[in-house]
Amino acid sequence: MLINQNNCNIDNVVKAMANSSENVKAGIETVNGAHASFVAIAELVNKTTERIQKTFANFELMNQYSNQVVDSINKIKSISDTTAGEAQTVSASTEEQSASMEEIAASSQALAKLAEGLHNAVRQFKI
Repeated sequence: MLINQNNCNIDNVVKAMANSSENVKAGIETVNGAHASFVAIAELVNKTTERIQKTFANFELMNQYSNQVVDSINKIKSISDTTAGEAQTVSASTEEQSASMEEIAASSQALAKLAEGLHNAVRQFKI
């Protein structure tokens, strides 16, 4: 009976060890699966980090281009302002020249009348 009981206990220990071994194998598989998941997550984090860095670099580049565009627009505005000022100067000069030409025309007409009067006066003295 003691032998039978020992045999029964040994069988129970063997079964418990088999169960424990299966549980350990299942635990190892779970840990390996978790490890693979963590590796995949780490790869995704690295890829995401790379994409974020590229996006940031693109934003910096866009900022530089925006600054260049603003500088160009400011230069164009400055040139436009200068051109507008010069156009006003030319317009004022043109108006002054037009007024001078009108004065010259009026003076020419007055001289022509004087010359005609002088011509008529000289005709009276012809011999």
